[in-house]
Formats: sequence, structure tokens, C-alpha cells
Amino acid sequence: MKNIKLNKAFNMEDNSEITFSKGLLLIDDKGTPENWTVSLSKVKEPDVFKGKDDQSFKLNLLDIKGQTYIGTAATDLVTSDGSVLMKSKGELDKGKTVES
Repeated sequence: MKNIKLNKAFNMEDNSEITFSKGLLLIDDKGTPENWTVSLSKVKEPDVFKGKDDQSFKLNLLDIKGQTYIGTAATDLVTSDGSVLMKSKGELDKGKTVES
């Protein structure tokens, strides 16, 4: 299991940044295919992730080292304090490293 701290997250559907205080990408690299989840704490606008079942979001995730990850995830849980848990809906592509 890989735990990757996130620095930024973007919703690629509308090119908007998802504002949060702490983010974590969890990758279960032992399974085939890899399973992954995203946990974002204190999301500024968590209502975006509430809605109909099976709603998915194409995400561009940027870790603290500048590595990008792109994948589609569905909302699993939105808590009352604005935390959002999302589960994978397919593969996670490791993109390029972005210099800050």
C-alpha cells in the first residue's frame, strides 16, 4: 500500500481546483488492477461531490513532490465536516513531474 500526500487536486471536467486542507492518495499496488482511493479533508465546497449515485469525476492529482496522477473516481462518502472520500473507477495514470 502506498500513501501519497497530495498538494493539489483538480476536477478535469470543468478545469476547477478542489480546495482542501489535507489530501491523501492511497494506492493498493498488490492487487490486479491497482485499487486506489482519495481522501480530502476540509474541502471548501464539499457539496460538489454530493448528488446522484454513480457520479464520477475525472481528477488530476498533484503530490507534494510534483508528481501528477490522473484517474476517474466516484464519491464514496462526504462527512459533515467537509471531508470527501472517493474510490477508483478505473486505472490511475502516473503523469509527468511538475516543477513548482
